[in-house]
Amino acid sequence: MKEPLKQVIRNHYDSASLSEDQLAKLQALQRAAAASTPTEATEPAGASPGNPSARRRSTTWRFGMVAAILVFLLAAVGYLSLRRTAEREALVQSIVAEVAANHLKESSQEEPLETLVALRHKLEELPFFLIASEHMPESKWAFSNGKYCSIQGQIAAQLHYAPIDRPENRFTLYQTLCPEMLAGGRAIGDLSEPRILHHAGLELTLWRERDLLLVLAGAESPR
Repeated sequence: MKEPLKQVIRNHYDSASLSEDQLAKLQALQRAAAASTPTEATEPAGASPGNPSARRRSTTWRFGMVAAILVFLLAAVGYLSLRRTAEREALVQSIVAEVAANHLKESSQEEPLETLVALRHKLEELPFFLIASEHMPESKWAFSNGKYCSIQGQIAAQLHYAPIDRPENRFTLYQTLCPEMLAGGRAIGDLSEPRILHHAGLELTLWRERDLLLVLAGAESPR
């Protein structure tokens, strides 16, 4: 016996429909897919790589950080430069004061020596070679003698001179290693050209020559 047409159609849709278990699994898969896909509503504002405003803010922040670092570095370099200059000047002033005090209290007269070579033999414990300075030519200066002394706690030589045209005026020339040549020494600066300072009524001339620091002390050096 044939089924009615209406019953045949109902049976067809019933056979094609999902069971309750299949429907539940399908809904679970849909929820999982929705959770793993970011939506426009949940995306942070400005997070899009193509957002021009975000790129501008990021670039401005980076430039600001670089500028701040450069300003800090320049300030640090400037501070260190000023500090080194102040330290060198303090060392020069300390040496000038010490040399002036030694010159003023010096009163003993050594037996005259004929040449600087003779003084080199006499002061053979010096850790450096005594020099005849190019700034004190024999045509203007007469050498008489010398002895050991110290400058800033370092061994030095004290040489006695007098101007040829004013033999009654006494001058002392100090020779020692430049401070930076010593272990843990401090830099004294350029001084490749003589520098004239005044202290305690004396004129003191400092210069560097052949790795030595030379200081001439007297009332007034001849010109």
